[in-house]
Amino acid sequence: RFFADWSLRNKTMVHLLVVAWIGAAVFGFIEIRREFFPEISFDSIRIITVLPGATPEDVERLVTDPIEDAVVDLSGLDHVESFSTEGRSEIVVLVDPDAATVAEVLRDVERAVDLVQELPDEAEEPQVLENKFEAPVLVAAILTTGGGDLPWETRKRLADRLEDRFRAVPGVSSVVVAGLPNREIHVE
Repeated sequence: RFFADWSLRNKTMVHLLVVAWIGAAVFGFIEIRREFFPEISFDSIRIITVLPGATPEDVERLVTDPIEDAVVDLSGLDHVESFSTEGRSEIVVLVDPDAATVAEVLRDVERAVDLVQELPDEAEEPQVLENKFEAPVLVAAILTTGGGDLPWETRKRLADRLEDRFRAVPGVSSVVVAGLPNREIHVE
């Protein structure tokens, strides 16, 4: 009863409280949206090189250091970090967001890595890859009822039909069909 009487006497204050409450709700909605759908930027490039059977120290000295020396002074880089493990070198190059596009830096890094001459003969060709984040927007499943299992041909036909329909949607970059077993033919 006290709050009702106070509200009737202080209408302006009640209106201000309601506006503040609505403002807090809008702000909260915006922040929650950021938590569920964060903006993720992976402006980075990975250089992966395999040297079979080598110790981490050998990988560092024979593979990681020469490649890192070749790319560290390129323009458009923000930071270079390397990891040498048994038989594997990985160098992560962070692209400076103000300097260049990832595609330009990727080309420069590929050229620099191609010029590295002092890698051991046993080392595999370095792979220069752009880090891309691809999360599925939609996952569809084909389920059966009644405990029965559909024949392989039926599942394949349904999967192909769904795949074609998803590919026809504008803006769909890729469709992946998974979980369909490989067809096997048994001869007796």
